[in-house]
Amino acid sequence: MIRFAALAAAAATLIAAPASAQEFRLAVAVAGKSEAQIHADVTAAARKLCRTATASETFRLAAYANCVEATVQDALKQI
Repeated sequence: MIRFAALAAAAATLIAAPASAQEFRLAVAVAGKSEAQIHADVTAAARKLCRTATASETFRLAAYANCVEATVQDALKQI
């Protein structure tokens, strides 16, 4: 189960590094949520973030998919 220390990561900040080298951030609250709920929330936030981050990419669909996968993995490692 998620420890209280994970609450410090309540701002489990999602970071994506798009080609433009800009940094995008979203926070996902984890307090009182199951692992499945956290994963769903992180995935939804990653999709939102990556939609913006990959908007100008030439191969947008591939860039979007890669961004979402990497962002979810990175965010879940922080929890």
